[in-house]
Amino acid sequence: MKEKVKMKLFQAVISFFILELGGNLQLLALSTVAKGGFTVLL
Repeated sequence: MKEKVKMKLFQAVISFFILELGGNLQLLALSTVAKGGFTVLL
């Protein structure tokens, strides 16, 4: 029983990190594109 609970927690943590990293990567890409756009305008 305890092993199953551990696995569930582990999976939850992993999916949380993947979501967090995914969101951060998208923000990073957006800010990079925004900076590139400003550089072109200037």
